[in-house]
Amino acid sequence: MFRHAAILLLSGMMIATVPCVVKAQSPSDDDPTVIMPRMESDGILIDDDLTPPVAPRFVEIQYLKPKELSSLTERVSKLIYGVDIDVAPEYDMYGYEIRRYMVEVGNPQIYKDRDFLKKQIINVRKAKVVLKFWQQDIDQQMKDLDMEMDKQNASSSIRTAYRQNKTKVRSFMVDMTAWIDSNERLINYLYSREDLYYLDYPKVGFIRPPERIEYYNMLRVRQINLIEIRKYRAFNLMVY
Repeated sequence: MFRHAAILLLSGMMIATVPCVVKAQSPSDDDPTVIMPRMESDGILIDDDLTPPVAPRFVEIQYLKPKELSSLTERVSKLIYGVDIDVAPEYDMYGYEIRRYMVEVGNPQIYKDRDFLKKQIINVRKAKVVLKFWQQDIDQQMKDLDMEMDKQNASSSIRTAYRQNKTKVRSFMVDMTAWIDSNERLINYLYSREDLYYLDYPKVGFIRPPERIEYYNMLRVRQINLIEIRKYRAFNLMVY
C-alpha cells in the first residue's frame, strides 16, 4: 500500500542534471511515508503500487481570531503554533491555507489534464503568497518579543525558549520555501513540455532521455524537501 505523503511538496537545492543518476530507494529510508522516485530505462516510477493516491480533504473554512496572549511564555510558544504545536484548523490560517492550496499538486492528473495542471500552478503561487504573509507575521512577532524581553527583563529560561523557537520557526520557513519552490519548478517543467511525457501509472514516461533525467532530479528534490517538512510535528503533511 502506498504510504503517501509525497508532496511535494522549497533553497536552491536543485540536483545537477547529469547523465549518470543513482537510483533512489522506495520508500525513503529517512521517512517511510514518502515514496522516492526510481529511474528506469523507459520512465520514472512515482509509486510503489498500481493504485493512485487519493488526496485528503482540505475544505475552505471560516477562520477565527485567536485570543490575545499577554504573557511572554505564551507569546514565545505562539511562534511555533502550527509548526510544532498543534492548533485547531480554524486558528491555523497560514498552515491550513498552504495545505489546502498544495493538496492536489501531486495528483497524477497533472500528467493527463493540462487544465488541471494549470490550476495547480495557480494554487502554488497562492501558497507562496500565504507563506509570505506568514513570514511577515512571524517577523513582527519576533520584533515585538525582542523589545518585550528587555522591557520585562525576561528570565533566562524564557530567553532560552525564545532562542530555540526562533531557530525552529526560521528553519521551518526555509524548508517550507524550498518545498513550495520545488513543486513550482516541477509543475512548470511539465507545463512547458507538453506532449513530451505520458502517464502509465505508476510510471511517468518521457520521449527523450534528457527530459526524463531532468524530471527525475526535480522530483527527487521535491521528495527530499517533503521529508524535511514532515519533521515539523504540527504541519506534518499527510499528502502526496
